[in-house]
Amino acid sequence: AGVKSFRSLWNVLEGRSSLRDPVQISEELNTYAFHLVQGNGIYAETSEESTSKFKAKGNMKSTTKQFVLRLSKFLGLEEEHAFDLFKRYLMDEYRGSRSQLQAVISCERFGSALMVKIMDYYFEERLTVYECLKHLFIFWQDPRHPYRGEYKDFIESQFADKEEKFVKQLMLQYQSCYLQRAPTCETHGEAMTVRLSGRWAVQLLKEQSSLLEVLLLYYRDFQMPAETLVNSTRLFQAQVFGARQLNKHLFSTSVNELINYIGCLQMLIVIEGLDIDWILASMESSSIGQHHIIQSPEHCQELDQLFSGWGDLHHHGPILLSWAVLRLLTGDSLAAKISKRIGVKALQSGAIQRLLLSLHLKQFKTDSAIGLTAKSVIHILTSVNLIAFDESSLGESANLLIAVLTETLAAKHLCASFWATDVKSGLGAVLASSQARFPFQFDPFVRLLTSLSTHMTGAYKVMEYLKSLTLFSQPFNESRPGDDIDITSDEQVWQVTTPRVVCRSGSIEVPSIVVPVGVLGRVDTTETGQQVIVWEFSYSGWHLFLLEMDALLHAVNLGTDINSLPIVSRAVDIISLLCQIVSSDYSLTEPLNPVLQRVYATLQKFGPSHNPPVRLLEVCLKCISAVAKIRPKQTWLYLQQTGFLPHTTASSISQGMEVSPSNFGHILSIKERPCGQYPITVATLDLLATLVKGLRKNSMAQPDNDTSLGDCPVDLVASVLFVVHDVFGSFHRWRYVDIKDRDVLGHMSLEIFQLALIHGKAKDDFDSSLAGLLTHGLLYSEASQALLNIIATGVDVIDTVVAQQTSESEVRGLNLVLLIKKAFQVIIQLLKSTGEEVSVMEQALSSLMVDRPSSAAIQFSNGAVGSVHIVSVIASYIHHHQDPELPTLSTQLLKRLCLASPMSMYGCLGSEEDGSSVRDSYVLRLDARTADVGLKISILEFLACAVETQPGLIELFLDLKLVASTDSTSQHDIEKFDIGRNSCLSAVLSLVTSNPGKLPLELVCAAFKFLESLWKNRKDAALAAIRSRDHFWESVVGPLMLDLPQQARDDHYRVVSHALHIVALEVFYVAEGRVDASLCDVLKDFTRDDRFQYWTQALQPIDSSAVQGVSDQCRLYLLQSWRTFVLVSVNCQPSVFGLNSRETKRSLLDCLLTSLRVQVSMDISPYCIAACEELASLYSCILRNWIETMASPLDTLGEIVKILDCALNQDQRIIANIKKATFSACILLLQQLQRTHDEEECRPAVKLLHIVTSLLQQAAFVDSSRPLKDLVIDLFLIEMLVKYLPAPVIWLPVLNENSTLLFLIQILDTSLKNRTDVEFADAVLHLFLSISTFYDVASSLTLLGIHQSLCLSLRRDEAPQGGGAS
Repeated sequence: AGVKSFRSLWNVLEGRSSLRDPVQISEELNTYAFHLVQGNGIYAETSEESTSKFKAKGNMKSTTKQFVLRLSKFLGLEEEHAFDLFKRYLMDEYRGSRSQLQAVISCERFGSALMVKIMDYYFEERLTVYECLKHLFIFWQDPRHPYRGEYKDFIESQFADKEEKFVKQLMLQYQSCYLQRAPTCETHGEAMTVRLSGRWAVQLLKEQSSLLEVLLLYYRDFQMPAETLVNSTRLFQAQVFGARQLNKHLFSTSVNELINYIGCLQMLIVIEGLDIDWILASMESSSIGQHHIIQSPEHCQELDQLFSGWGDLHHHGPILLSWAVLRLLTGDSLAAKISKRIGVKALQSGAIQRLLLSLHLKQFKTDSAIGLTAKSVIHILTSVNLIAFDESSLGESANLLIAVLTETLAAKHLCASFWATDVKSGLGAVLASSQARFPFQFDPFVRLLTSLSTHMTGAYKVMEYLKSLTLFSQPFNESRPGDDIDITSDEQVWQVTTPRVVCRSGSIEVPSIVVPVGVLGRVDTTETGQQVIVWEFSYSGWHLFLLEMDALLHAVNLGTDINSLPIVSRAVDIISLLCQIVSSDYSLTEPLNPVLQRVYATLQKFGPSHNPPVRLLEVCLKCISAVAKIRPKQTWLYLQQTGFLPHTTASSISQGMEVSPSNFGHILSIKERPCGQYPITVATLDLLATLVKGLRKNSMAQPDNDTSLGDCPVDLVASVLFVVHDVFGSFHRWRYVDIKDRDVLGHMSLEIFQLALIHGKAKDDFDSSLAGLLTHGLLYSEASQALLNIIATGVDVIDTVVAQQTSESEVRGLNLVLLIKKAFQVIIQLLKSTGEEVSVMEQALSSLMVDRPSSAAIQFSNGAVGSVHIVSVIASYIHHHQDPELPTLSTQLLKRLCLASPMSMYGCLGSEEDGSSVRDSYVLRLDARTADVGLKISILEFLACAVETQPGLIELFLDLKLVASTDSTSQHDIEKFDIGRNSCLSAVLSLVTSNPGKLPLELVCAAFKFLESLWKNRKDAALAAIRSRDHFWESVVGPLMLDLPQQARDDHYRVVSHALHIVALEVFYVAEGRVDASLCDVLKDFTRDDRFQYWTQALQPIDSSAVQGVSDQCRLYLLQSWRTFVLVSVNCQPSVFGLNSRETKRSLLDCLLTSLRVQVSMDISPYCIAACEELASLYSCILRNWIETMASPLDTLGEIVKILDCALNQDQRIIANIKKATFSACILLLQQLQRTHDEEECRPAVKLLHIVTSLLQQAAFVDSSRPLKDLVIDLFLIEMLVKYLPAPVIWLPVLNENSTLLFLIQILDTSLKNRTDVEFADAVLHLFLSISTFYDVASSLTLLGIHQSLCLSLRRDEAPQGGGAS
């Protein structure tokens, strides 16, 4: 079957694909089982036999065969594997047009360029297999992972019982990478240049590091056999722990870090293989001597001999230290001698320093699985060493050991483990010894506490620990015996005779630290030979920190050079500790408030300095940002007093926004921009983002005319606008020592903008002013061009940056992708905030040309660099595969442009080949089984918009072909449309027609929405091609045949809504008798299974808990779709639906009426009001057609009267919305009834008359602004009720009770005088004419003055016009 694509498996494991069911995950893993075990060993090298066999194949074009042969030689792969790789590349990465593929591969120049692209793809595939293995080994024991069970079963079946085979395969692959020489033009053809050979050599290094990472994770969970340990150690020693590389002549200096990383991984694998953690776990039991290596004497002796010759490499030290501990704790007296000799050699070779340098590597400083595993291995090693050896025996390495623990304990799980054990022994002894040197050695102790506070429990314990310190160290020369100190009988022990100040206060608020009388102190010598005296008394570390901070603030008053003072370093450590405690546990902010106040004061003091302490200000800002996450309002008030952030000089927004840069702008201009380093700017942007997020709904906003706007909200707006104009508008032109800082600054600026725009939808003054000014600033300043420049970067630039990275730890490519993604998010949000009108940004996106070649131009043309439309660049992000969110966002922007910009997007894509290339990539991503679901949904939504607004573009994506066929009736040849090979319809139909239960519901919903757009916009050619597909209509109607689940979601409702619309539009458009037979069959099944009744009832569930997870918008959309569907089924072609039975019609009418009654009785909400209107309208329309099916019109009239009465008591908005429809239904029902004298049968009509007259009265006195023509139906209904009721004695009192007749006469008189509301006047006259036949009514009308109103109005009508005589 060939070699499978590991990228597809990676997408599945990451949860991006449509395969999300655990059973599907298990099946996918089993499919890849052989490939995962074999790894890159599955790729075979080319040989004469494989070449001859491939040449003999006859079912292949000659150009393709020749290209595969060239590719096989270029990559050194067997021809069949090269052909598989070529096909996978065409499916996953190819950026050209399929129509020109043969021309490309037959051209020497373009073919060579294509082979380089395939080589990059091949390299990525080789690394991805190891990423998949690492993913499995990371999460197979993680109970939080959704597929932990599937991973566990797979690993236990494939690796646990086949350890020797798997590890042997990995080691063979590693040796192959280590011993393989980079190809040259002599061995791999002329296309293999020196530059490509260098890239191949770097790829071999990446594979070595990936293989070692897999081994490290594997042996984290499985025990390494003694024989494997010996062999691995010899192999790593032979490679000089990564330093001996056969291709070193091809390396640049940038790969030195990767080589060092390889050596550290080898070192950690050997240490992990020694199973030191087993020793730690079995210390308290008697089984410590049963260590599996000690139980193998021959291997143990072999390791003794091997390690005895070590010591000349830095990587030897930690391994020797591990072996020394192992031999000491698990052996006899002879082993102790060996241990002592090896331990000394380990310290001489810098074991502790090597561990510290390893922890400083970029790969180990992160919280990745590899980083955490490395910290755990080193932490366990140091823990066992502290148990085995006394700390004093380490000599000068003791401080390094504290530094190592500081790095390892920064991992939260290790920090929690430290506090869960006895802190008085082991690692606790290191904490105690560092406290004994405090504050003489200030940094080690405080930094160790900072690491110990990374966990929530640790933060609280560190705070409590600092409250009661017992040892205080001073330099010996500051504690001479004298008036206040006596020497005891032991010359090394001194005693305080009078109170002694050891840390003096500079203010009366905080007292000095005083050593009480009688306290003893011991003279001691540090590891570096310095003498100190350690006083033993109780004091608070927080008290000392306050004094240190006050001393720092006092130093500025003395006019000293702050950068040269050691106190700055101590202040940085104090504030870093404070920041870590607050970040870990926000509840500790209040007790630490005195120290926090000094942080604000420090920012205020040193901000205006011409040579500010950068590191100090940076940690101050980080600490304030941590506090702002929980107390944004208070933080903002304190920050304003510091004068650090930009502020406005105007008293209100209406006076204009003049921004003062303040201290931040000063530092940026005189310090950071000239130096090219921006730590303060990064910290300030992070603080602003926190404040914008925290203050967005704060009640501190005031109206624009309030003079108090000079404080918080307006100044925050000023700070954000400063970022817009002075940071983001020009950041791309600044100087940078590290270019990745540019991407970080841009990303953080955009993060602030996004937060402000997203939360600017609120109607309060603060949000609206910030969002409005920010929108204006981003659209009408340099920031607008900066945004466009970012998204115009292009996928080719990203690929180039990623290809130049020598290791995965380099984040330049990642930062660039994050920057572009954030720019897309901000632009999309900006365009949403501009409303319906075309904004300046959209105009630029519609016309901007950028100097960048398209991918197709590079591969198919002469390679000239020219201008392309920015839409083409945006669309080209579909070729990016590393982060699916980037093409998703670019597609969402294209969707927005489809809706807002009057342009031809198809023309913006460039040539026909460029358009086809983009189309093919979109279709392939849509059709790929393992492509990101979010991307697929965005593509479908984009295409749905293109159907309506982009006719040329959608024709490109539909790719319909005319094919000849024979008409079954006339036997003549005809042409009809069919789906082309590159059409998006094939992918869409596969989503609709496949098993819906195995696909994400939101993806199926998007596919249905796209199909609905085709029917709405009458794409007849596409519809004809779709209808011809087998089982299409069964798939469309399928969701309608299923009941809604108990816990339905929005997407359940949307799928049903789209399906209803598709069927309704199909029946509506197609002429009678020409509806597809398969659709007729499924619709008749729909009716036969009582689905009409089900959906009518399901739309208004009596139990509201059934729709808790569904939005009102989706419920209303489904109700509207159902209304359309039912109206089409009733009015257009009832026979298609099989609606011929009177019982079915009657049942549907009853269900609708029941649903209306249920909805009217629900709690009032916007959805309730709209749903009542939809149901009432639908019932009235159906009743008009099916009135003859009514079994008892009188009973139905009674039900409607009850509904109206309930609505009248509920809310006037409901009755206003359902009145027309329900009154129309009542009129229809009354027309079916004959006048009755039965009092019981008259009651519904009398009640209805009461309702109608009360509504008329309400219209007269409450809602007088309502148009009178809306009341015409009320009069018609009154007329019908009068005709139905037997005598005036029944209905006349009702009319008189509400003064209905008087009201109508008055309105009639006004209408006739003003010559307005003719329809209403006509209806009134009709009513009077009908009821005046009764004597009592005629008398009432006469008494109310009907004659005067009519006669005077008629007289005016007869008055002569112009100047004639009367």
